[in-house]
Amino acid sequence: MFLLTSLVILAARHQGGAVSIVVHADRPAHAVSRDLFGVFFEEINHAGDGGLNPELVRNFNFREPLKEKVLPGWNFLGNGAAGTVISGRGEIDLQRSTAGDALVGASNAGYWGIPLSAGGKYRFAITCQSATGVPLVLRLVDAGGQACGTARATPSAVFSVVKGTITSSRTERAAHLEIGIAAAGSIGIKSVSLQPLTTWKGHGLRPDLAAMVDGLRPAFVRFPGGCYVEGGDYLADRFRWEATLAPPAERGGHLNETWGYWSTDALGYHEYLQWCEDMGAEALFVVNCGFSHQETVPVDKLDSYLINTLDALEYALGPSTSRVGALRAQRGHPAPFPLKYLEIGNENGQGWPTGGSPTDYAAHYKIFADAIKAKYPQLTLIADTRRVANAEVVD
Repeated sequence: MFLLTSLVILAARHQGGAVSIVVHADRPAHAVSRDLFGVFFEEINHAGDGGLNPELVRNFNFREPLKEKVLPGWNFLGNGAAGTVISGRGEIDLQRSTAGDALVGASNAGYWGIPLSAGGKYRFAITCQSATGVPLVLRLVDAGGQACGTARATPSAVFSVVKGTITSSRTERAAHLEIGIAAAGSIGIKSVSLQPLTTWKGHGLRPDLAAMVDGLRPAFVRFPGGCYVEGGDYLADRFRWEATLAPPAERGGHLNETWGYWSTDALGYHEYLQWCEDMGAEALFVVNCGFSHQETVPVDKLDSYLINTLDALEYALGPSTSRVGALRAQRGHPAPFPLKYLEIGNENGQGWPTGGSPTDYAAHYKIFADAIKAKYPQLTLIADTRRVANAEVVD
């Protein structure tokens, strides 16, 4: 996160061999535009998943690829005589032949432990099914194995979402969630979500972190990041805004290659735009214009990238009757979002390691800028270098 501000040094004087600098912050010499003060958000060091995204369960929809046949984020409970847990990418199956107090199921410690507050209420949403009608047991458990919250949910015979709340009896910094069955039967599970009952302005962001950013009073928010936009070394790992429009539990996620972890994409394009609107900040969206650190898309192969960008702009700015604007309306936001700035590429046109030669970037920029300005002349376009024609703003 980068902040831009201004202090005016009005006096410096010599005192006994030491230099004293006096700053009168209450006496600005000239006005500084509020447009210069903003924030830059990137999915780095779990700033999104495990941070601004309020989801407390890591790999909540089991989409993160298996590592040595282990499901990341999850540990299994009760494998053995009592029952079995069968896991795969996208689903786990619990099977039990006898009843017992110990659960047959799985546990999740979230991101460095699940933080709980005494009396805090947490919303769970579990996509599951059970042909045998066996209830699913949820437990919030502290580091010593003692339960500090319990709940039950009964799945239907077909996959559907069961919802409820679970209350913590005490404050814990690093609890974990256990889910499982204590009776004979079987349950298939495709996602397990646990979030604070209250999110920032009711729009699904972690309240304390979102409020802290809001307290900075940013004029704009640059998102969804830097190298995260490009996919790092490979375009296959780039951020794809359209993949984030599905319900969070159904989003496939992707490898955050530069920073070395899996992103669930639960913090997606719509969520970023809604965040900007809720703060009264202008949205500054960074798009991939055909570069990763290692790859460059030839100019005659850029059509899909350009169309993808124009679709993203229509989603944010188009009328609710348009093809892509209708998708925004279906998400409960018929009015356009406050998208004012578009950056064409991220750190491109500077050669290795950021991707794209100056000549390549200038050619890509012109193709994008011409097409975007023809349809959305009100947007301010941002270039990555000064080596392009008619750049309005240079990052």
